[in-house]
Amino acid sequence: MRVAEWASLLLGGLSFGGSIGGYSGLLPGELGLGLSLGGAAGLGGMVALGSARPDLQIFGPSVQRGRVPGRLVLSIDDGPHPVSTPLFLQALAEAGVRATFFVLVDRALACPDLLWAMLAGGHEIGLHGLTHSARITWKNPQDGANELRRALRLLSQYGTPPVRWYRPPFGAVSPRMYQALQIVGLEMVWCSVRTGDGVAIPVERLRRRAEGAGDRDIVLLHDGTGPAPKLLPSLLQGWAARGLQVGTVSEGLGVLP
Repeated sequence: MRVAEWASLLLGGLSFGGSIGGYSGLLPGELGLGLSLGGAAGLGGMVALGSARPDLQIFGPSVQRGRVPGRLVLSIDDGPHPVSTPLFLQALAEAGVRATFFVLVDRALACPDLLWAMLAGGHEIGLHGLTHSARITWKNPQDGANELRRALRLLSQYGTPPVRWYRPPFGAVSPRMYQALQIVGLEMVWCSVRTGDGVAIPVERLRRRAEGAGDRDIVLLHDGTGPAPKLLPSLLQGWAARGLQVGTVSEGLGVLP
């Protein structure tokens, strides 16, 4: 996560934490102020920690592993992308497997043909956000829910079936985000193998991390300018050679999409 995003996230957490200290006005002077500042700083720190480590599930549950033996879940964030998405789709089609694409709505509207290509390939669509922003972590839950509803409505208008899964940009989480998800009926999905390919990463490091994935893991890759799209064909071959069936989040959990 970029420094600016971390700063915004922490400030958002402090803003939310300040509401916890709102009752401190019932207490005398410095004690009330201390509780207010302490609550804000404490929750701000928890938001930052929970976002750096979504696997800790500090504020609520998330899907982090599949349930079906022999399955490996492949999830791809940040698309559609005009260069990488076609490469991902080609590799998946040649291997005869499907993945879950956690899409950004602004990018889907800019490249609707690629969104339709995902759907035509039988892939599952999850929501990554209206844009690639962590603002839902500190928005009022109802405002956050309205933003999520808008994103879902736009995807629906472009032919996407009802969306069940959500993955927050940067992994940023907070109590407000979970409340917004609950309002709209989305479930959070994280991962068990975070390859780190959302930033510049040497190809061999990405390969080692991805090849280490195994039974019931959820692998996170990214659309964009990184090495993952060109590496995916060999990853798919390696996973298949180990007897792993690659599929979507719903397939990995054994639920109907």
